[in-house]
Amino acid sequence: MPKTIPLMVVKMRVARARELGLDYKAYAAIRQATGRDILALLFSSNALRVMRADAPQIPVHEADILRTVENAQKLALVHLPLSAAAVHSANPVLDHVDVAPQFVASWSQMRGHLG
Repeated sequence: MPKTIPLMVVKMRVARARELGLDYKAYAAIRQATGRDILALLFSSNALRVMRADAPQIPVHEADILRTVENAQKLALVHLPLSAAAVHSANPVLDHVDVAPQFVASWSQMRGHLG
């Protein structure tokens, strides 16, 4: 049995990578490693450039990039002093915001926190 992917499947996956804002090589690597499609993108408050509790808005450039992501949830985890509720209300582009696990937590504690 050949190990090639039908052209139509490749075209669908290229389109899906474009929806997510990823290049095809990165999307294909994730897809191959997990065997599943990407349903959500998870960002840290650092990646979103949200650092101060008195300024919970994502900078315009980063927010514009997030708006281009289609058919996937945009999730964020924030560290103190940020409030998950404040970041979520200030950034309607995010689908869900929650508190990040503590830096000193073990891997199993982090996994449990993320549930």
